[in-house]
Amino acid sequence: MGSAAQDLERAELLLEGYITTASREERPEQEPDKKGFLVGACRQAGLSAGQRASIILRMGIYGAAALVASAVIGSIVPLSFGAAAAYAEYVIVRRKVIGRAQAFERDYTAMLLSLASAIRTGLDPLAALVELGKLFSPKSEMFKELAQFKAHVESGMQEEEAIRSFGSSIAHPDVRLFTTAFILARREGSSLSECLQRLARVTRQRQSFRRKIRSAVAMQKLSAIGIGASAVVIGMTQSAANPEGLKLALSHPIGSKVLLAGVSLIVVGIAWMFRMARARV
Repeated sequence: MGSAAQDLERAELLLEGYITTASREERPEQEPDKKGFLVGACRQAGLSAGQRASIILRMGIYGAAALVASAVIGSIVPLSFGAAAAYAEYVIVRRKVIGRAQAFERDYTAMLLSLASAIRTGLDPLAALVELGKLFSPKSEMFKELAQFKAHVESGMQEEEAIRSFGSSIAHPDVRLFTTAFILARREGSSLSECLQRLARVTRQRQSFRRKIRSAVAMQKLSAIGIGASAVVIGMTQSAANPEGLKLALSHPIGSKVLLAGVSLIVVGIAWMFRMARARV
């Protein structure tokens, strides 16, 4: 236990200067802008400037239309519809972010192992990474990131800055491990091939764990759908068996509110359960 604590203290001492510098330099690229989270999400989704402007314009139109409708009819209901429409736009962007990260992850382990093999042959790690794009399909996210990295290197960008730019718009947690290991290896002159193999192992374990979680929560999703369907069947049965009672309940000021609250709780519960079990990278 004492030996492990001493090793950890030595590692922190060794990395202290690097972590301070890296955290200061990498934060603008790696963390979404707190003042413009939508812009950061659009960047991670790979959307162009025109597409970002179009999404922001549509969200503004939804908000303005909801405000006008709310002022005309004197109700806050249009505001909820406007908020729902704007949130739907954000959900679409987030889905694109996740899809892009998953597409990148499909080739990530292959990239790590290919780079490790190239380094073992005596090739310079930076040169190997620059030429690694030839192994991937031009339509893949990995090819696009490697092509952008190659363009940065050929344009004369500083080495560490070019390395940090690799995958900076991909919302994947393992990319930062790769760029940090690459920069450390370049600075200290250490071997990178074994580290890349370990990173590939970590990524595969993460993928395996995620597949197990996905199969485990499948039954939870089916249960949520079953509960919602049972509520709908019960409501239809009651309305068919006693339509007058349902009309009385809806016409009563308290009964209508209770029914609305019950339906709202069921919808929110199902949505919350699906949100908890949603896919993550």
